[in-house]
Amino acid sequence: PEENSFVVRASSSNSYVYTSSIMKFTILSLAVCLVTMGRALVEGCNCAATMDDIGTKIESSDMIPVCSNSTIVFDGSAIDVSNKEFRLFSADCEGQEDKDKSFEPAVLEGNEHFSTNEGSTHNITLSNVTFVQKDVDAQNCIHTKGTGGILDVLGCAFEGISTNKGRAILNEQGTVNVRDCSFYNHTNKNYGAAILNYANMTIKNSTFSGNQAILNYGGAIGNSGAMEIKSSNFTGNQAIVGGAIYATDSLSKTTIGATMFVGNIASAPSRS
Repeated sequence: PEENSFVVRASSSNSYVYTSSIMKFTILSLAVCLVTMGRALVEGCNCAATMDDIGTKIESSDMIPVCSNSTIVFDGSAIDVSNKEFRLFSADCEGQEDKDKSFEPAVLEGNEHFSTNEGSTHNITLSNVTFVQKDVDAQNCIHTKGTGGILDVLGCAFEGISTNKGRAILNEQGTVNVRDCSFYNHTNKNYGAAILNYANMTIKNSTFSGNQAILNYGGAIGNSGAMEIKSSNFTGNQAIVGGAIYATDSLSKTTIGATMFVGNIASAPSRS
């Protein structure tokens, strides 16, 4: 090996290598690309392995593979994805997706992840990644404000915690399409604990479980725009009004079909 480099030889996809600074190494036999405590430059790995990697690739590419079976920490403000067109997805070290989903998706952990600016346009797809909120100060994982934007969220999981106001998705403007996703345990004081929509949104084949709007409306979803929900499941969500879904505003439209609701609770106090 070259000076200041080292070689890693591994026989298991579960082997981990941790570094404390910028280092370069070669993988001789390793099934997946692994994120390190510092920033590791892995020869032959086409995946983004850090928040900075993702931000850099978004500026220069329309395909953003992220390392499967790894955790990427989002530390600081959300990445601005305004006026961009790209697809971010979990992949192996060669940047290839697993169509059979035999490997675990990449985990994006942080207080906020992606946001767009007002008046911007974007065409973004997020596929087979897991979003995890980090602490009580977490903001929205995804916050869309661009008027001309389309966001497709496919096969993703959103794992919440008890936060002050952070949701999985806040859609202020544009169009968001959610398919084959799961939203778990988002608990906060907001209207619409997991999703709040002010614009256009479709949700298909998705699951909402254990979400709670404390002292507010819409345990899983709050809708003040146009929303269509099909073939989805809402279980064990809770709010003061609208245990699973609350639609407000005379201009809002919510269409629901072939969807199951089990054990959702609206706990408004009695007026008697």
